[in-house]
Amino acid sequence: MNQKKNALLWEITRNGEDFSYLFGTMHVFEASLYKWEESLHQRILECDSFYTEVNFNDEQISSIQENMELPEGQSLKNLLKKKQYQFLEKVFYQSTGLYIEHLDDMQPMIITNLLQSSFVTKNMPFSIDHALWKFAESNGIQVDGLERYEDQMAIMQSFDLDYQTKQLRDLLKNFKRSRKNMKKMVEMYLHQDINGLYKKSLKGLKQYKRTLVYERNHLMIKSIDDLSRTSNNFFAVGAAHLSGKSGLINGLKKLGWKVKSVNL
Repeated sequence: MNQKKNALLWEITRNGEDFSYLFGTMHVFEASLYKWEESLHQRILECDSFYTEVNFNDEQISSIQENMELPEGQSLKNLLKKKQYQFLEKVFYQSTGLYIEHLDDMQPMIITNLLQSSFVTKNMPFSIDHALWKFAESNGIQVDGLERYEDQMAIMQSFDLDYQTKQLRDLLKNFKRSRKNMKKMVEMYLHQDINGLYKKSLKGLKQYKRTLVYERNHLMIKSIDDLSRTSNNFFAVGAAHLSGKSGLINGLKKLGWKVKSVNL
């Protein structure tokens, strides 16, 4: 039987002894993403440790977006044309229940991220990766993040203001299409289409593909390799990081790990 190429859960083994799990997540608060919760819980309980991209208990991590303010003298109102800002006021309140003027000093990428997140029904208190983290923690399993606060800050600070502003303008210009695209990504996720998610996630990243995807993948592959040599772990990372030539699955195979899909 051919190895299933599209799957969200993968088992990582070496020498038939050590094992870990690699699971692709999506950082949204959508209930339908919890459909495999029971199966995932069983796998987590088999492991010594549980890792997500970031440590959810790190207060510095949770405050990163709050600290992403525009340079003094700049505002969203200044960066956007009058009609663009008026449209943003309207759709931002409709989508998030927040007034944009309260966030007028935030960098455009924060607003873009908040809008994109709102395109998916927010009917759960936690994203799937955070919910799995809480399950592991409540069962006495060690929890941690693969990336540090410094890593996340370096990523956030790498985006220049012109690029961020263009991304927000494009989203506002193609608002309905952007919402459809996000819903399409949720559909891909539910079909475990990691190749489709990888390709769709790369679109629009331009010069930031290396920083956001390739370099992060390289660091996560190294961490997963190191950690899995001494303990059995469950790794939950964004599904778009799994596929592709520089993806986690391929990278771990190159390091000698056997990586096979697991039915959910």
